[in-house]
Amino acid sequence: MSLPKFIAIVGREGSGKDSYGDYLATKGYMHVSAGDVLRERARESGFTDPIPRTVLSQIGDEMKKEFGPSPITESTIFRYEELKDKYPGGLVISGLRRTGEIEAFKTHDAVVLWIDADDERRYANENLRARGDEQSIEDFIERGKEEYFGSTDGGKDGVNLRQVELLSDYKICNDGSLEDLFEKADKAIG
Repeated sequence: MSLPKFIAIVGREGSGKDSYGDYLATKGYMHVSAGDVLRERARESGFTDPIPRTVLSQIGDEMKKEFGPSPITESTIFRYEELKDKYPGGLVISGLRRTGEIEAFKTHDAVVLWIDADDERRYANENLRARGDEQSIEDFIERGKEEYFGSTDGGKDGVNLRQVELLSDYKICNDGSLEDLFEKADKAIG
């Protein structure tokens, strides 16, 4: 099975995006997590871990205003081009949450894979990582609705996962083991 050279993995919080990206890294891909890019920039601005998702969204809005609609995509592709000899598989970016980022990545013949999971699985996954806000499952679900239907900056390229899902080429559900997730994802995009 031959996988595409450029892959974006998108989906709701805790769905398994980074897990699949890490798996692809073992196959020779350069894996960049959009959330990690935002966390690093937040740290450079003086925030300390754990950095709340609201701050990450604000950082993303600021980057978009400063660098245009696809700062994570463009900077990651630039870095990949400098290092591509080290990554024979290609480039995978996980966690893009804005349509401008997806549209820019697709101009590089990228495929976009949407991974989803039920609320309980996603909540459990997020609590295992403990990278952000501590919250109840009810608050987690409510924030998820805001990210799915809303827009952080009121504009076209704010966080709006519903629009990102619509731009996806393939969709799978993470409803089994990690091995099941990897097999489903490989089959979907391969």
